[in-house]
Amino acid sequence: MFFFRNIYNNQNFLSIHVLICTWFGSGLLSPMSGTWGTLAALPIAYIVTMYGNITILIFLILIFYVVGILSINKYFLNYKIIDRSEIVIDEVVGVWIATLNCNNITFKWILAFVIFRILDIAKPWPANFFDKKTTSPHSIMLDDIIAGIYALIFSETIWILYNSI
Repeated sequence: MFFFRNIYNNQNFLSIHVLICTWFGSGLLSPMSGTWGTLAALPIAYIVTMYGNITILIFLILIFYVVGILSINKYFLNYKIIDRSEIVIDEVVGVWIATLNCNNITFKWILAFVIFRILDIAKPWPANFFDKKTTSPHSIMLDDIIAGIYALIFSETIWILYNSI
């Protein structure tokens, strides 16, 4: 059964920092808010890589890392910072990293998505370090960035092995 989560501290949904943290409300879907946020991030990455280039996607990753940190900081405004499930801007940035080299190959998009979600949930080292030390917006973002980097490496390795058979 699906439902919408409440916004932390009853903040206004239309506040820009809430929209960014929840990736325009996708993080408010439950269960699996991280998966919904990841899925909601894919169309922008796809459009940018299909009609732009990888440099634009890298630029967006850097911009939304900074915007994500600022938004998370404002989301918790003077309260203890915790990695709440409705915050999915970290998944957005992480999956964008995972899809950097997907081009127009559907299999690579699916592979990057699945591997990213598995790694985001499993939190291999050093992602688990940042996940356990969640006291700042940076630590919230960094565990998914690491999962995105690992997902990029693993999906590219699988793609290379698949094509060499």
